[in-house]
Amino acid sequence: MRSPVKTSSFTASLSPGAVGLLAMLMLMTTACDAIHAPIPDPAAAPKKVLRTRNPDANVSPVPAASPSPNPAPSLLPTTSAAPTTVAGIPESPIHVKPRQSHWLSAESSAQLTSVDLNQLSTAFHDSAVTDEAFAQLLAQQSGLPLMSTDLTAAKKLLRSLVGIRKSKLFTAPAGKVGSFDHLPNGFSNRTGIQYYLPASVNLAEVTQPVPLLFMLHGGGDSTNTYDKAKAVSISYLKQLIPFAESAKVIIIAPSSSIGWNLQTRGLIPEIVELAQSELPIDGDRRILWGHSMGAMGITREVGFLVGLFSGFNANNGGTQLGYQDKRYLKTYFNTHYTHINGLKDHFEEFLPLMRQVEAKTAALETELRLKSGFQLIVHGGTHAPDFALISRELSKLLLQPRDLYQKAIFPLYFGADYAGGPNSPAYPGLRVRDYFWLQSTDSLGTPLPSSTLSSFEARIRGNEIDIVTQENALKLSHFKLLLAPELVDLTLPVIVRVDGKVTYQGIPNRNLMQLIHTARQKKDPRFLYDAAVDLSF
Repeated sequence: MRSPVKTSSFTASLSPGAVGLLAMLMLMTTACDAIHAPIPDPAAAPKKVLRTRNPDANVSPVPAASPSPNPAPSLLPTTSAAPTTVAGIPESPIHVKPRQSHWLSAESSAQLTSVDLNQLSTAFHDSAVTDEAFAQLLAQQSGLPLMSTDLTAAKKLLRSLVGIRKSKLFTAPAGKVGSFDHLPNGFSNRTGIQYYLPASVNLAEVTQPVPLLFMLHGGGDSTNTYDKAKAVSISYLKQLIPFAESAKVIIIAPSSSIGWNLQTRGLIPEIVELAQSELPIDGDRRILWGHSMGAMGITREVGFLVGLFSGFNANNGGTQLGYQDKRYLKTYFNTHYTHINGLKDHFEEFLPLMRQVEAKTAALETELRLKSGFQLIVHGGTHAPDFALISRELSKLLLQPRDLYQKAIFPLYFGADYAGGPNSPAYPGLRVRDYFWLQSTDSLGTPLPSSTLSSFEARIRGNEIDIVTQENALKLSHFKLLLAPELVDLTLPVIVRVDGKVTYQGIPNRNLMQLIHTARQKKDPRFLYDAAVDLSF
């Protein structure tokens, strides 16, 4: 990957006026995993399954796969040298006539007739292009004032970039299962990324973004090698193809030979970001689904992924007691989470565990005077997934889009220099710092070999924001508060209190650079905030 473009590398090519404008920009301101069989073939006889004896364990008992003697290199796209134009921005390899995008109104499109959406989209998703360079290109092509506080047109333009990309990795024909290898950050063994692009959608001429179903397979002992895990992942994916075609959704199904343990909270966002940068995925309709071992992964990671997915569906798993703490259950109030269990599941401990979660969540609803997004569905089936039921519940989740502007949030922040475990690879610098509109900007305390967890509550009433620290709050001392008109009136003073003490009072500065930074930081054109306030306590 190229080094980030430095401002000094391109200022010599600019006019004095552009250099002055750029200088102004620079002054402006992110289980026990159950051991179980792979998804059964409906025509095959049921297979014997080992029952877990320790539902409170924190790691999977599945033996870890030995690292490959020749680990596959990362297949993340690399950027080759190319002619440059403005501010180090690569020139679009194929210049096409600008066309109206689904995300732009007719009026906005008429104002942006000179915009090359291909070039802007390439620059938007290229980490080697600085925010300042991208802002300059956007201003030159669109004519949007860089210092304006009216960011409506800029938001529409940023959203439009989601559907004007060409995939480099997800290249299998529509209607066929595709796969490529990926070497996640910190991993010593490759991960297979399986996917399915529905034939019912013409992605080359998409007129609206496409929902994503992200899948975590089951498997246990049957997935303890790379090849076995990949085969099981594909077997699950194929069962969901009818749903993908009828609901017009993209499926991404990574495979894991080491279970869905702690590293999952770093792996999943990495793959979603990769897919979002290459496919026209609807950022407001992304669902995480998992069965058995995959369901156990969801029960542990849902609290750290609520801002990434619009909904969760876990089948035939159970939330361990350690993850039934209030800090985790409160995150259910910021998402839609459906959990399915069968009365005849041979893992008899799963349903009682989920009954406990149901009761504790109901008690929290009374305490917080809010409605959670959690729902437990119990049917008369076994451990095997009921795909008819699953498809119906996934369809319901697609009708409930992600809401990045909720006014009562319950953040969890996590940090560790994870050294690895029996079934998890080392994941150095593993951090979860984002939760909707409240971000941690420090390192979550001094890097520790064990995990560091902090939790908070934050509520908005009118133009007043109250943040209440919870357990381990002293390990975090710096925050960035992201604001938008959907949250507060940005034309009036905003008051922020942390544990009752006023830490900010004033009218936040709205600017294009902040808008661009938050959108590109998450590689998510739906993650749009007009202003930011830095907080310390």
